[in-house]
Amino acid sequence: MKKKFFIGLLTAMLLYSNSLYAISPTMLNSYKLSRRLAEIKIKEEIIKKDNKLIKINLKIPKISGMADKELQNKLNRTFRDKIISFSDNLATMAQRYSQDSQEYDLPIYPYQASTDYQVHYNKNNLLSLTITYYEYTGGAHGNYVKEAFNINLRTGKKFSLADLLGKNNSYQKTINKEIQEEIKEHQELYFADDVQNLKALSKDSNFYLQDNELVIYFQIYEIAPYSTGTPEFKIPLKLFEF
Repeated sequence: MKKKFFIGLLTAMLLYSNSLYAISPTMLNSYKLSRRLAEIKIKEEIIKKDNKLIKINLKIPKISGMADKELQNKLNRTFRDKIISFSDNLATMAQRYSQDSQEYDLPIYPYQASTDYQVHYNKNNLLSLTITYYEYTGGAHGNYVKEAFNINLRTGKKFSLADLLGKNNSYQKTINKEIQEEIKEHQELYFADDVQNLKALSKDSNFYLQDNELVIYFQIYEIAPYSTGTPEFKIPLKLFEF
């Protein structure tokens, strides 16, 4: 229960600003047929710190090659600000714990904050990448949250499942059917109650794109134990009719 609380708190902290990026619904095909932009590249900035209170190892994605430099800088600030905020918040927690440990004679160990990212899709005017935020604050293992950034490179706006597939009225049923079928093949990996109560996905469900596939994922503890990791369900885009 404690672990689920911390994951929920971390998720809320990282994802609170998603509503700022909403765009109007449009079909995937419209992106595929749109004018191609200049190829962009993703480099990384690395920040490392190590002291008695906290170990920090941050990998921050950095876009280059966009014609619209103002938009490029805005996107890069978004990535960097979120990651730095995550690290700063954990450093503050580490400082408070150090003070408490001295006052109450608690064991002293360094906290850990690290981030990594993965680019899943970078073409057809779309960028789809995920950033993983890992924290260790004691206990048997650390915790992590994966945040997806699905961005329309023409506007810099994030798009949701509804934006991507909203004109396909049955997309939620298709996704849920595929997820349920895969879960049935490996039921031992999931929480029975949470899987049974799995309902229609919301427009804010976690997802990313990769070649010819839509990938729906869940955070740790959301529908499965820590040992399962972040469950991912790969759904062929050909299943969605437009």
